Amino acid sequence: MPLTVLRHGGPQELIDSLESAARELACRANEEWTLTLEERPRGLSLVAAGPARSPCAGWQGDATEGHEPWRYRRALEPASEWGVSALFAVLRDLVWHPLEFAPNPLQRFDGDVARAFERVVLDLLRERPAEPLAVRFGAWDGEEDGPRYVCKVEGVPTTQADQPPAWRWWSPMVRSAAELSGHLQEALRNRDRAPAAGEGERQFWGWGGARQAGA
Repeated sequence: MPLTVLRHGGPQELIDSLESAARELACRANEEWTLTLEERPRGLSLVAAGPARSPCAGWQGDATEGHEPWRYRRALEPASEWGVSALFAVLRDLVWHPLEFAPNPLQRFDGDVARAFERVVLDLLRERPAEPLAVRFGAWDGEEDGPRYVCKVEGVPTTQADQPPAWRWWSPMVRSAAELSGHLQEALRNRDRAPAAGEGERQFWGWGGARQAGA
């Protein structure tokens, strides 16, 4: 579902960026979030209202009379966090917790490209139950044939000896977000497939889709 922006204040430039970021990001299928800008004596704050979340860097949260929606507030530094990419990232860290994105090196090529790759991951996980996953991207600048990209999705490792190893997946090197989408869809289908008797927990790696069992 989309995130709803309620215009309470702030410069038009910031409102436009916030609306663009909210439209691109959206949220999980079973959740609702609203966003407002508040002008406070010490500067502008971004306020998000939605389901309960664990504390995230830069955000302060509290329950409203012990019930949802919770309210989360984050101070916005002057101009430095007014761009679409910056707002997309700070909202993503809160709304999609416990999914965690490492700093995206694709930003050095193009912010629109970076967000497009992140949206592939979010779109494919939108209907799935929330779980702790770490997402990382890599980029290589081919001197003549342009940049190529790789994505890694990894579950949080378990410390319990009787639990299978965390699921992890690396994509092959791709040229576009659409190409990544096809590879990740296949990986998620493979993950959902129950392992055969004695096969153990599977881990899926890219580079041609090699499959490993066990640790």
